[in-house]
Amino acid sequence: MIAMKKKILPIFIILINLFLFACTVGITIAFFAEPYEWNPGVAGFQCFKYFTIDSNLACGLGCLLFAVYYIISLVKGVEIPKWVHYVKLAVTSGITLTFLTCICFLGPVMGFGGLFGGKNFFLHLFNPILAFVSFSVLETQVLLKKSSLFGIIPTFLYSIAYVLCVVILRVWPDFYGFSFGGHFELVAVVLPIMYTVSWAIGFVLVIIRNAISHKR
Repeated sequence: MIAMKKKILPIFIILINLFLFACTVGITIAFFAEPYEWNPGVAGFQCFKYFTIDSNLACGLGCLLFAVYYIISLVKGVEIPKWVHYVKLAVTSGITLTFLTCICFLGPVMGFGGLFGGKNFFLHLFNPILAFVSFSVLETQVLLKKSSLFGIIPTFLYSIAYVLCVVILRVWPDFYGFSFGGHFELVAVVLPIMYTVSWAIGFVLVIIRNAISHKR
């Protein structure tokens, strides 16, 4: 039974990561073919204004990277480079933030029906859960707790674009409401909170991953 699990586990890991890549790329391409059913104004390159799309696409690309190195490690019997795990941690933290924002904030305010319907089922629910299962449950490399800082990277990079386009140039509307009705100085308070939440997500992902890895 144990030997069978060791043979099946790598297959699951590869399939999940390749699915996440194919799914996110497919959905991103779909935005150029038809409007977003949840928000018809989001089409083409407009979709990249939203953290949901960016975090999912980044996760898909990170999963492809991991799958390639994972297959190489199996074939050649070598370890996956640590930086690949850190990339996977960063993108998993980003997509988990998307999931938690929907569950804790957007869902109660806007309703869960639209949030988890159509493309959103994958963007807001299914893909984040799969990414969590792959990173924290199935993958086995133990990571240092301080590596959780990599979880801040997606939020930090997006915040640069958000501040530039919403606060400075004002070419985007404040669709996340971080300015609380045009009080743009409050963004300086909100962003450190978001960075802290992103770090906490990364920390929890690493703690769960290490705890499960130590039991194997």
